[in-house]
Amino acid sequence: MLLYFDRAFRNAALAQLADLLEPNGMLVCGTDWALTTEARYFTYRKRNNCLSDCEFTFSLDNVAPLGMVPWYTLHDDDAESEMLTGMVGILRADHRFVGAFIEASNAIRAELGLPPRGSDAYDAAANASPAELWTASARHSERLAEMFGSAAVDALARQGLSVRLNAIGHVAIALPAV
Repeated sequence: MLLYFDRAFRNAALAQLADLLEPNGMLVCGTDWALTTEARYFTYRKRNNCLSDCEFTFSLDNVAPLGMVPWYTLHDDDAESEMLTGMVGILRADHRFVGAFIEASNAIRAELGLPPRGSDAYDAAANASPAELWTASARHSERLAEMFGSAAVDALARQGLSVRLNAIGHVAIALPAV
């Protein structure tokens, strides 16, 4: 729900949510299109009565998304969208990573019957039901994580970031405590 509010309100809400968490409790804030695709989110852990151990995490399908969901915001100061833009920018600028990633993404799309990316990088119209599209999109995202998760971690680590793959194959970047 925090996506509906500006950064000032979000920060105030995070402070109040920290008061509600049990010690060592976890808070996850962000967006997810369907079945853990086009995901972007922050995770926080409550330690010493405040939120700490913050990470920004995203699914690799955001590097070549099926639609506009990764970039959708209601406010100019959307923290998840800003972080995603920065991380995707790093990955797209990494020549060791991006060429093989886009080629594999296109091949997986074709195999799963997902719309191809056009020359303008936008997708053609899908000829599938929403449920079929979501299922195929989830498989696309899973395959990209399996094939390129370690390479994405390496590319981001080369930029000095503290980064790992989380338990579901999303890329998690450690951030300073809030």
